[in-house]
Amino acid sequence: MSKKPILDAALLSHISNVARGVKSDTDRETSEDEVVSKTELLASNFDADLRLNSESDASNFPIETSFETVATKQEDTLAKSELFHEEKKSKFEFKLVSKAQIEFSSDNYQNVTKGCKWSPDGSCILTNSEDKTLRLFDLNEQMVNSEEIKVNELNASLKMTEPEIIYDYAWYPYMNSSDPITACVFSTCKDNPIHLYDAYTGKIRCSYKGYNHLDELVNAYSIAFNSSATKIYCGYNKCIKIFDISIPGKNYQDVKLCDDQYKMPGIISCIAFSKTPNGIYAAGSYTKFIGIFVESTNEPVCLIQTHKGGLTHLMFSSDGNRLYSGARKDPELYCWDIRNPGKLLQIFKRNVTNNQRIYFDLYDNEKYLASGNNDGTVSFWNGTEFDITKEDEPLLYSLKSHDDCVNGVSFHPTLSLLATSSGERKIYSTYSDSSDESENETRKSDISLKIWKHFL
Repeated sequence: MSKKPILDAALLSHISNVARGVKSDTDRETSEDEVVSKTELLASNFDADLRLNSESDASNFPIETSFETVATKQEDTLAKSELFHEEKKSKFEFKLVSKAQIEFSSDNYQNVTKGCKWSPDGSCILTNSEDKTLRLFDLNEQMVNSEEIKVNELNASLKMTEPEIIYDYAWYPYMNSSDPITACVFSTCKDNPIHLYDAYTGKIRCSYKGYNHLDELVNAYSIAFNSSATKIYCGYNKCIKIFDISIPGKNYQDVKLCDDQYKMPGIISCIAFSKTPNGIYAAGSYTKFIGIFVESTNEPVCLIQTHKGGLTHLMFSSDGNRLYSGARKDPELYCWDIRNPGKLLQIFKRNVTNNQRIYFDLYDNEKYLASGNNDGTVSFWNGTEFDITKEDEPLLYSLKSHDDCVNGVSFHPTLSLLATSSGERKIYSTYSDSSDESENETRKSDISLKIWKHFL
């Protein structure tokens, strides 16, 4: 993030208009098209209702049998369901506007990416990669006005390199590029304290240190902000340490998760807070546990163990009533009812066969749920209006975004942009013949960050 203004006046005005709900000329045209399509759909539904009413009236006469009427209604219901899903699929349109591939190239090792996260104000996007570096890419004019056919190559405007492999990272929730004090990133890496980086200079502002029972410095595995963004909750082995961000150093509250009252063993791999001020947060562990906690007491109200692998990502819905969870080597995303702890609302099938952290994200008040897959695709489901009577929610759309494992998925907070990152560690045989060469050719790595314009 350069010290000059990230966005020019016109671009900043466009983003602010989108955030306030002011539509552009293109959006107005799209809205008119949507009105026409909705009118046609209402007309078709009205015709279907007329047919059902006529069939219902005809059923009063003894000439018609009730079996024929039931069969006709079932056919109409099935046709309406198919029409609904076809209409949903027709809305999915994506256009690649920018990518960063050269930035991650390396001759010495596979510099795979490990997720991507838009900043809270949407001015830039942050990535993590195998070379222990956080890269920051600025939002540019082409991403917003994507009329050009050529896809431009992105270059990192800032790099923040840690001494060891990075486990987790997080933006300050109230980050605003116009206020340099709020432009900061928290990062945790192996055998080091938690570092607070300045997103303008790339320098470390301060550190937060956690210690074990032997008074040895230990690293955190996950980071999350509380609802007021005054504290960071960090996942350690068998405990959560709570740091006040205004007091760096060795000052924290220790929450033990393996005492006599309840046991949640293992490394706390992910933490998520409810987006509503109800003081509820969730923590996941590599031992397949999900714990629902109350911030006022930091005691679990519910412990769940259902996933096939260790938890890697958690996310609350905007109303705080649902919790979405994903795990490594687990082909299923779960949606939980927080109002009835332990109740599973829906299952979403995805392709996850490795130990990577495969991110998922929610868009437009959970209207869509998107997740990366090992086969290079991004899957889309209806995130809220699903049928709980079905075993799993049907897939709405699958985007072929990369030629490698898609580990990062992030929707822009205000604009119609989707960021995806890819990469997977691969082991190739040193012995090669003609058949092996063809196999290695098909297993080439696609390590990149891509920005897509979507029309959801």
